[in-house]
Amino acid sequence: MGAWWEMRCEHGHGWSVYVQEEAEPAEEQLVCKEDGLPAVTAARLPLADRAEIRIVPATWERDGKTGRTDEYFFEIRPVLHPEKVLRSGSPMSWDDAIRCAAMFRGIPWSQAERRWRNIRVLRCAK
Repeated sequence: MGAWWEMRCEHGHGWSVYVQEEAEPAEEQLVCKEDGLPAVTAARLPLADRAEIRIVPATWERDGKTGRTDEYFFEIRPVLHPEKVLRSGSPMSWDDAIRCAAMFRGIPWSQAERRWRNIRVLRCAK
């Protein structure tokens, strides 16, 4: 899981970088772009456990033929525990999936999970 890093140089300039996995910022990321000074502070800011939103194609393929090419499943999962997935029971249009996404945008996972349970059949789909 990646994290944001916030740095500050001795002249008070601040900057941030996103680093994948558990790594630390690369040497060049620890240098202030404004004055070339090294960071004197660096703080790791782990990602919050928000709902990750995914729109997954429902397209099938067999013997060179495809179907359901303009249908999608909607799913959410917690950023910190991506193995836990909640997926719509049936495919929907792109516009309906976008409406669903709006209902889960920017909310903590605990709230997203409650919201998912409360709406049971996703009302964002017509």
